[in-house]
Amino acid sequence: MLWNPIGIYEIVVYLFVALPYNLGNALTVDELYDLSLSTRILVETGAVRWCFSSKGPRDQTELGLLHIIDSCCKSVVLCDDVIDTRQYKYGIYNNGSHTRRNCECDSMFYNCLKNVDDGTKLIAFAIKTMYHVRSPLCFFKLHDVDCINKYYDEKNNTYIHSGGGKYFCAKWYVSKFE
Repeated sequence: MLWNPIGIYEIVVYLFVALPYNLGNALTVDELYDLSLSTRILVETGAVRWCFSSKGPRDQTELGLLHIIDSCCKSVVLCDDVIDTRQYKYGIYNNGSHTRRNCECDSMFYNCLKNVDDGTKLIAFAIKTMYHVRSPLCFFKLHDVDCINKYYDEKNNTYIHSGGGKYFCAKWYVSKFE
């Protein structure tokens, strides 16, 4: 009998994540620990190289064994519109312990994982859940609205007026995933 690492990952994720979640219970601290453990197993065994990495692997073309899921993670890691920890950008401050991304990046990431259909849906769900637990906030750039303080451009320059919708103000948003 051949060893199927993807099958092992599915069992781990099912026991630690999907079963309690599907029973309608909120995740407890112990379940969050189990979720963290199962995602760590995915990283340490090379199943994923981009998920839960701040910069990704040294070789930017490298993907883990679960290449479809890893390509979703790669897209969010390479998102270039971010606010690093303890940094200001666009007039908002990231006081969290993780980098915050533009909500468009989060949305593409969640949709990518939602569309995984290669027998690893439970793993995609676990990664999506853990990512959301670690980094639930993202930011939107709002054009054509009245900003309270200043308007910004893509280079973080400030303006007093909106420039006819050319400039924006940023707002935090609690990202949601289905």
